[in-house]
Amino acid sequence: MQQDIQNTGGEAIYKVTDVTPHEQMEELAEVALNEFEKIDVLVNNAGVMPHSFLYKKKIDDWNKIIDVNIKGVLYGIAAVLPTMRERKSGHIINLSSVAGHFVGFWCKNHSLEA
Repeated sequence: MQQDIQNTGGEAIYKVTDVTPHEQMEELAEVALNEFEKIDVLVNNAGVMPHSFLYKKKIDDWNKIIDVNIKGVLYGIAAVLPTMRERKSGHIINLSSVAGHFVGFWCKNHSLEA
């Protein structure tokens, strides 16, 4: 995608980032600021949803969901918000999956016996 943007005259860079350590989100914002001097838009689009029944108590999966889907979003916002507030300009777009709108769509055809 970076090459496609550059081939059409746009500017694009990327940095592989794990959203779960807040330090990496701060580093990502810093890379963008160093390269472009401002951040106009943040699109929070990271998310995970391991599929397992609650009675199986896959606590590590629950923690990963919280770390990515909640903390990762907050870390992203926190990383860009100070510069956006300073400039009085910028947009933050938080995306969610269809699972956030249709609770239980995956489980409705599965019995508790599985």
